[in-house]
Amino acid sequence: MCAVWGVFAPEESRTSFLTGFVAGALVAAAVVAVRLWRARR
Repeated sequence: MCAVWGVFAPEESRTSFLTGFVAGALVAAAVVAVRLWRARR
């Protein structure tokens, strides 16, 4: 996650920082959703 954050959040760029934050949140949500879906099967 930190590596992805570093890629999407270059220094002095709030927009890229927010983009990285949203991207990380979406990835985390996707991982959780997949885990829950597999657990229910």
